[in-house]
Amino acid sequence: MNRVAVIGGGAGGLAAALSAAREGASVFVLEARAKAGRKLLLTGSGRCNLAPGASAEGAYHGDCPEVAERLLKEHKEELFAFFASCGIETRKIRDGYYPRSEDAADVLKLLLAACAREGVKLHTNTPVIRISKEADIFRIHTPSYVYEADIVILACGSAAGMPEKEVPEGYALACSLGHGFHPVRPALVPLVMSGLPFPKLSGCRVRASLRLFIDQKPAGESSGQIQFT
Repeated sequence: MNRVAVIGGGAGGLAAALSAAREGASVFVLEARAKAGRKLLLTGSGRCNLAPGASAEGAYHGDCPEVAERLLKEHKEELFAFFASCGIETRKIRDGYYPRSEDAADVLKLLLAACAREGVKLHTNTPVIRISKEADIFRIHTPSYVYEADIVILACGSAAGMPEKEVPEGYALACSLGHGFHPVRPALVPLVMSGLPFPKLSGCRVRASLRLFIDQKPAGESSGQIQFT
């Protein structure tokens, strides 16, 4: 039986741990914070948008944005079957799919419960300092213990919400094992403006199109949802 270590107890880490356990692996999750799923609780303003409701074309950026579109098309049924297997019922609301309760906390509870049923061990307050490999065994070093695993899944999340220039632990751990990553840029950012009546709109969301002009020339355009805060 393979021993699988998942570093990071967010949505991706819990889903990976559950999938590996269902394939017969012995799985444990190492989460640096006191509780798992912190960012999951914030998604969709606490309502937890699980998947886009329409085509993802134009919604993803990078060297190969078409990959996200293809994966969503080819594996959408599989994705919803996974949610259903955890007891998560979904429904479509405008441009996305949400849990029927529209509560991200319910999604986290059901994911954790499914992991527990499959024997996944969750270790919180367990930051990973470094990973070494001897022969075919990974050694995962934490402040108080060295874990061993045959397979390591890095699911530490991105730089979202982190101070500028701070490298996320997952990137550093990957680089220490000989991997690399492309420079990352924010995909969702605040626009701070003055002189407009935005405070009165705080909490409102609208569908809109925005166009960026540089020196009076159009330089970019995007459509989507705007949240006023």
